Amino acid sequence: MHGKSHRKTTKNFRKSVRKNIIDLFSKFNTPLNYQQVSHRLGMSDIDGRNLVTETLVRLEHDGILEVIEQGKYRMRSGGEGKIVTGKLDFTSYGGAYLVTGDNGEDVFIPPGKTGNAFHGDTVNAEVLRKNRKGKESGRVTGIVERGKNEFTGVIRIDRSYAFVKCDNDRYPDFFIPPGKTGNSSTGDKVVVRLTDYPVGKNPAGEVIKVLGEPGDQSTEINSIIYEYDLPLEFPEKAEREAEIITPHISEKEKNSRRDFREVLTFTIDPVDAKDFDDALSFRKLPNGNVEVGVHIADVSHYVREGSNIDREARKRATSVYLVDRVISMLPENLSNHVCSLVPGEDRLCFAVVFEMNRKAELIHQWMGKTIIRSGKRFTYEDVQKILREGKGLYSEELAILDDLAKKMRALRIKKGAIGFDTLEVKFHLDKNGHPESVYLKAMEDSNRLIEDFMLLANRSVAEVFGKDRGSKRSHSFIYRVHPQPKEEKVKEFSDFVIRFGYPFKVHNPKDVSFAINKLKESITGKAEENIITAFAVRTMEKAYYTVKNIGHYGLAFEDYTHFTSPIRRYPDLVVHRLLERHLNKNDFYGPDEIEAICKNCSAQEKKAQHAEWDSVKYMQVKLLQDKVGQEFEGLVSGISEWGMYVEITEYKCEGLIRLKSITDDFYYYDAKSRSVSGSKKKKKFHIGDRVNVILTRADILKRQIDLKII
Repeated sequence: MHGKSHRKTTKNFRKSVRKNIIDLFSKFNTPLNYQQVSHRLGMSDIDGRNLVTETLVRLEHDGILEVIEQGKYRMRSGGEGKIVTGKLDFTSYGGAYLVTGDNGEDVFIPPGKTGNAFHGDTVNAEVLRKNRKGKESGRVTGIVERGKNEFTGVIRIDRSYAFVKCDNDRYPDFFIPPGKTGNSSTGDKVVVRLTDYPVGKNPAGEVIKVLGEPGDQSTEINSIIYEYDLPLEFPEKAEREAEIITPHISEKEKNSRRDFREVLTFTIDPVDAKDFDDALSFRKLPNGNVEVGVHIADVSHYVREGSNIDREARKRATSVYLVDRVISMLPENLSNHVCSLVPGEDRLCFAVVFEMNRKAELIHQWMGKTIIRSGKRFTYEDVQKILREGKGLYSEELAILDDLAKKMRALRIKKGAIGFDTLEVKFHLDKNGHPESVYLKAMEDSNRLIEDFMLLANRSVAEVFGKDRGSKRSHSFIYRVHPQPKEEKVKEFSDFVIRFGYPFKVHNPKDVSFAINKLKESITGKAEENIITAFAVRTMEKAYYTVKNIGHYGLAFEDYTHFTSPIRRYPDLVVHRLLERHLNKNDFYGPDEIEAICKNCSAQEKKAQHAEWDSVKYMQVKLLQDKVGQEFEGLVSGISEWGMYVEITEYKCEGLIRLKSITDDFYYYDAKSRSVSGSKKKKKFHIGDRVNVILTRADILKRQIDLKII
């Protein structure tokens, strides 16, 4: 482990030196040689000077520095001389925004100034000027790292050449030279790999895989998988490692753990779940209190650091749940069998066990390794029925757990936690995995019961490390943090809900959670509940993983982590290892390595979310494909310069009404009133208006829906 950690630290150190040198030259106009740079950076030893020299050469090669007389370097001339590094977010018209992640303004890169960079690439850019509004614009000077090298699209083949039009409009068309089209035919959806990208020309590539006929479900879902660079198969070495792991538990291992096999234990999961990574144990204590154990699959017992399985899991970082399939973080033998807490089988766990009184006050807690035997696999629907009817298997125990969960939840909301329940779009699929209908899955008491105890376990583990902050026992740790919402987003949300007739006034970001919880009481069960909930989620900042604990705004927790899903989330697996080392007082990862894990996990989580959303959008469009010309009811969910977005109530998806398609007047976007207004008749459409629409197009390739207002 130590060797791997050192290599990772060295890579991060090189990046740090590169950034420090760029900052140094940005600050000083005086030309500097390698000795002067080394001295200013405090790197005057031989290894340090060699690294500085190597970095200077690379910066010259990347077009950031230039060499002048006597081996001295300076920032390349032109513009304001300020070089920034960030990730490119392209627009559909060819320009891009450089997202630096430094809490500053994004730098606009105009069309023609993006060089040979793609959407998602990490690049260096020179700030050229500020416009009249003070916004920075610039141009790309070098590629630091490609976001991806493989792309999906439809191929068109001529006699002497071919082109691939990418599915994502933010990527350019690819030129495919003769002999590089593979076994594809015109009209096929293919995967193309980048081979060359001369500045000012189309990128060149080669076809590496034919996905099939555009529009076919298998083709389109596989296209999403390749679009987001999701792995379809595990490396052979990782598969072989996983295959030889068995659920057999030695007597020595059993005796080293706290035994819960005779304690009432069960799992509660979705009806279609295949892996069960959490279980609850329950028993009444002689003093009148109850003991509740949150038992989590002990994946770290089987997935050893540095193993082939671990390296692949670290790379994937998360399981991805597309509508018709799951791309697992771990091989199936582990995720669905050895680690899964199936009923009637002995399983190894890492647990947090709580003693609580009937007021849900925590009396005592214990953390450590356990062995369990689940007595029952409940679905959420099973438990909901038992809670509703007050009878059934373990009805008394489930009722007590539900009561404790509700009390914990009420206290959390009183402290400022956001109580919005997200409505999840789900599909009824036929035996071949094709969508038959769509519905919204709402959170019920059975879901919340499990969620509240998982939150308690996650918080409790994080607090173990949070309380040592600043002490000699302090160690780097993976926190799940959630920043306060930005003021401008809160203002936008306030204007949005006011259009529905709901008051929403806040004086500072800390008040937002209380205002949202009050709003929730007013919209529950209303037609606009889904739209307002979705907008509320977009108003919030995104949660992410980091070693720098700033707390979790949405949960109102000072310390929070992810501990409860190591089968499907890599951060949880690492947290298990960190907690075990803490309990055994062993060595820890270095902070640089943990932060690198955090950044990768946050990035992979975001990628997985977008892939999941795209698979949902595909299924929604597919359901509507044969309904062109039909009328639907909907709510105006968004307004822009080019049209109105309407959520079709029945199918829970958005379509676009283009302004030019509304023919009874000339309509324009009124930014002041955030409405679409008719110039003659003065008719206005606002967000939240109920409208009747006709479906005019369901483009399954672009996953887009066009509507016309009646």
